[in-house]
Amino acid sequence: MLNLPEGCAFAPRCEKCMKVCLKYEPKEFSTEDGHKVSCWLYDSRANNNTEVKNNDKQ
Repeated sequence: MLNLPEGCAFAPRCEKCMKVCLKYEPKEFSTEDGHKVSCWLYDSRANNNTEVKNNDKQ
């Protein structure tokens, strides 16, 4: 059995990473153009938690 870290698997390398990404895995959302995404950027519950972990990346 794997011992995976908490949160989103892309958090360590994501330029938009927020605190919530490090703790919780995002659920899947459908975009307006029909694509499927799993990202906290598309979840309104994350709007109050916008501190970027890697703020030195542009």
